[in-house]
Amino acid sequence: NSELFKSIWRIGIQMLLFCKIIRWEREAKMKRLEKIINDERNMGLDFIVHIQNKNELEDLIEVLTKLEFEIQLSLKEQTLKKWMEELAEEENYDTCFRIRNRKDDRCVAYNPSVEHWRMFCNDIFEIRNGELEFNEGNYDLNSARIEAKRIWKLINEENFGDTHFSRFGFSTKTSEKEIAQCLMRNSNNSIISENKGKVKWFNNKV
Repeated sequence: NSELFKSIWRIGIQMLLFCKIIRWEREAKMKRLEKIINDERNMGLDFIVHIQNKNELEDLIEVLTKLEFEIQLSLKEQTLKKWMEELAEEENYDTCFRIRNRKDDRCVAYNPSVEHWRMFCNDIFEIRNGELEFNEGNYDLNSARIEAKRIWKLINEENFGDTHFSRFGFSTKTSEKEIAQCLMRNSNNSIISENKGKVKWFNNKV
């Protein structure tokens, strides 16, 4: 019984340490993002954060709330936290938020499509292999299918579809499969790449 208790105790300690390490890593990434936002060289710039799970969403909300960001446009009265949670849940916690970083205008806008935002800004951050990195337009089959579905939805919108498909270079006859194939062919050389990155962040060593 004594040995069993010791084994259970060791496992418990290991699990606790593992959870703390994961939390420390998450906090370190968000501190980098906070420093990026507060860096005077980045004041006046916009950039995108692509979250890919619920933990990343919660961490992003924590940073933006701390820095007193607001919703740019909302159809109903709600907090930034509630607004972001509702939108992210609709996309299974894989979605994008645009961060407007002005001294007198710190606000957040939303569109789930990475390539939609790349038309306006190439500074798209996401977590890859445990590090905060720029999204360079690399797609595997799964991520290409997810993004293709979003692009297809944009170009088939009743009110703004014409604008979207002319920007993307597709027509309403283009299928999700064809869009995904295009993304895969152009991986690492995204559809829109005119806007060069401007955000300063010390090569991920913040």
